Order: sequence, then C-alpha cells, then structure tokens
Amino acid sequence: MIYNHLDITVLVHHTMEHHQRIVGFEVEPFSIGEGPKRGANNPFDNDGVQYLEPDEQFRFSYRVISRVSS
Repeated sequence: MIYNHLDITVLVHHTMEHHQRIVGFEVEPFSIGEGPKRGANNPFDNDGVQYLEPDEQFRFSYRVISRVSS
C-alpha cells in the first residue's frame, strides 16, 4: 500500500493591513486507488486503497485547501 495523495491545508491569517499571512499548514496523506473517480483528487470519494503489484505504475496527487486561522 502507498500513500499517493496529500491534502495540504494552508492556514492563513488576515492582518490589520488587509494582507494574508501564512501561519501554518497541515498535511494529511491518503491512499487512493485508480478508478473512474480518481481525477477528482478527493480521498473521500474514490474507489479505495491503492495496493501495488511489482512494476505497477501509479499516480501521485495533491489538493490544496486554504483555511482562515483565528
């Protein structure tokens, strides 16, 4: 089994000067199997765990989520 998908959550804070500042991030790995829903990059809407056979090819993917930190 391989973790071939990352959900990267970027935590941002709005400053008094109306800028955004990155104050942290979280990374959560998932294993996503190949299938018709694979292109959505959503680990909660996929065809299951990606198990590997010798010499089998697989894809890595990621999803970036922005969240305002308080």
